[in-house]
Amino acid sequence: RQGGLFPGELVVMRAVCESRENRTTPTAISRLMAVRPPTISPIIARLERQGLLLRIHGQTDRRKIYLQATPAGEKAYELAYRQMMAYYQVLIRRLEPEELELFLKLLEKITPPTFTEEDPPCSNC
Repeated sequence: RQGGLFPGELVVMRAVCESRENRTTPTAISRLMAVRPPTISPIIARLERQGLLLRIHGQTDRRKIYLQATPAGEKAYELAYRQMMAYYQVLIRRLEPEELELFLKLLEKITPPTFTEEDPPCSNC
Protein backbone atom coordinates (compact mmCIF):
# COMPACT_ATOMS: atom_id res chain seq x y z
CA ARG A 1 0.00 0.00 0.00
CA GLN A 2 1.69 3.19 -1.21
CA GLY A 3 0.62 6.54 0.25
CA GLY A 4 -2.59 5.04 1.55
CA LEU A 5 -3.53 3.59 -1.86
CA PHE A 6 -3.73 -0.09 -2.72
CA PRO A 7 -2.14 -1.12 -6.06
CA GLY A 8 -5.45 -1.14 -7.99
CA GLU A 9 -6.37 2.23 -6.54
CA LEU A 10 -3.00 3.63 -7.54
CA VAL A 11 -3.52 2.45 -11.13
CA VAL A 12 -6.96 4.10 -11.25
CA MET A 13 -5.68 7.35 -9.74
CA ARG A 14 -2.73 7.39 -12.13
CA ALA A 15 -5.04 6.91 -15.11
CA VAL A 16 -7.20 9.82 -13.94
CA CYS A 17 -4.44 12.20 -12.79
CA GLU A 18 -2.25 11.66 -15.85
CA SER A 19 -5.01 11.72 -18.45
CA ARG A 20 -5.14 14.49 -21.04
CA GLU A 21 -7.90 16.51 -19.40
CA ASN A 22 -7.31 15.27 -15.84
CA ARG A 23 -10.33 13.08 -16.24
CA THR A 24 -11.13 9.80 -17.92
CA THR A 25 -13.86 7.20 -18.14
CA PRO A 26 -14.22 3.92 -16.29
CA THR A 27 -14.15 2.16 -19.66
CA ALA A 28 -10.77 3.67 -20.55
CA ILE A 29 -9.38 2.60 -17.18
CA SER A 30 -10.70 -0.94 -17.54
CA ARG A 31 -9.04 -1.16 -20.97
CA LEU A 32 -5.77 0.13 -19.55
CA MET A 33 -5.92 -2.50 -16.80
CA ALA A 34 -7.10 -5.19 -19.26
CA VAL A 35 -10.11 -6.04 -17.10
CA ARG A 36 -13.86 -5.83 -17.52
CA PRO A 37 -15.52 -2.59 -16.32
CA PRO A 38 -17.36 -4.31 -13.41
CA THR A 39 -13.96 -5.31 -12.00
CA ILE A 40 -12.96 -1.70 -11.37
CA SER A 41 -16.37 -0.51 -10.12
CA PRO A 42 -15.62 -1.36 -6.46
CA ILE A 43 -12.25 0.40 -6.68
CA ILE A 44 -13.86 3.52 -8.12
CA ALA A 45 -16.62 3.44 -5.48
CA ARG A 46 -14.04 3.12 -2.68
CA LEU A 47 -11.99 6.05 -4.02
CA GLU A 48 -15.16 8.10 -4.34
CA ARG A 49 -16.19 7.30 -0.73
CA GLN A 50 -12.71 8.36 0.42
CA GLY A 51 -13.20 11.71 -1.32
CA LEU A 52 -10.42 11.09 -3.84
CA LEU A 53 -12.53 10.81 -7.02
CA LEU A 54 -15.62 12.49 -8.42
CA ARG A 55 -18.02 11.10 -11.01
CA ILE A 56 -18.96 13.79 -13.50
CA HIS A 57 -21.67 13.52 -16.15
CA GLY A 58 -20.74 14.49 -19.71
CA GLN A 59 -21.92 17.90 -20.89
CA THR A 60 -23.27 16.73 -24.23
CA ASP A 61 -24.26 13.20 -23.22
CA ARG A 62 -25.42 13.05 -19.60
CA ARG A 63 -25.23 9.23 -19.70
CA LYS A 64 -21.45 9.34 -20.10
CA ILE A 65 -19.54 9.30 -16.82
CA TYR A 66 -16.08 10.78 -16.32
CA LEU A 67 -13.84 10.31 -13.32
CA GLN A 68 -11.93 13.29 -12.00
CA ALA A 69 -9.55 13.50 -9.06
CA THR A 70 -10.37 15.81 -6.18
CA PRO A 71 -7.56 17.96 -4.75
CA ALA A 72 -7.21 15.34 -1.98
CA GLY A 73 -7.05 12.63 -4.65
CA GLU A 74 -4.30 14.44 -6.52
CA LYS A 75 -2.29 14.77 -3.30
CA ALA A 76 -2.82 11.10 -2.42
CA TYR A 77 -1.72 10.05 -5.90
CA GLU A 78 1.39 12.27 -5.83
CA LEU A 79 2.41 10.90 -2.42
CA ALA A 80 1.80 7.28 -3.44
CA TYR A 81 3.67 7.78 -6.71
CA ARG A 82 6.69 9.34 -4.96
CA GLN A 83 6.78 6.50 -2.44
CA MET A 84 6.52 3.90 -5.18
CA MET A 85 9.32 5.50 -7.20
CA ALA A 86 11.59 5.70 -4.13
CA TYR A 87 10.98 2.01 -3.49
CA TYR A 88 11.80 1.10 -7.09
CA GLN A 89 14.99 3.18 -6.95
CA VAL A 90 16.16 1.15 -3.96
CA LEU A 91 15.49 -2.07 -5.86
CA ILE A 92 17.13 -0.88 -9.07
CA ARG A 93 20.32 0.13 -7.23
CA ARG A 94 20.86 -3.56 -6.52
CA LEU A 95 21.30 -4.30 -10.23
CA GLU A 96 24.60 -4.35 -12.09
CA PRO A 97 24.72 -2.11 -15.21
CA GLU A 98 24.18 -5.08 -17.57
CA GLU A 99 21.28 -6.31 -15.46
CA LEU A 100 19.72 -2.86 -15.45
CA GLU A 101 19.96 -2.64 -19.24
CA LEU A 102 18.30 -6.04 -19.61
CA PHE A 103 15.64 -5.12 -17.05
CA LEU A 104 14.75 -1.94 -18.93
CA LYS A 105 14.53 -3.79 -22.25
CA LEU A 106 12.25 -6.43 -20.74
CA LEU A 107 10.12 -3.81 -19.01
CA GLU A 108 9.68 -1.96 -22.30
CA LYS A 109 8.66 -5.20 -23.99
CA ILE A 110 5.99 -6.14 -21.44
CA THR A 111 4.59 -2.67 -20.69
CA PRO A 112 1.16 -2.35 -22.28
CA PRO A 113 0.37 0.68 -24.41
CA THR A 114 -1.89 3.37 -22.99
CA PHE A 115 -5.41 2.97 -24.30
CA THR A 116 -7.88 5.70 -25.18
CA GLU A 117 -11.65 5.77 -25.63
CA GLU A 118 -11.21 5.17 -29.35
CA ASP A 119 -9.27 1.93 -28.91
CA PRO A 120 -11.10 -1.34 -29.53
CA PRO A 121 -12.19 -3.25 -26.42
CA CYS A 122 -9.79 -5.76 -24.93
CA SER A 123 -10.42 -9.10 -26.64
CA ASN A 124 -9.76 -11.20 -23.54
CA CYS A 125 -11.44 -8.93 -20.97
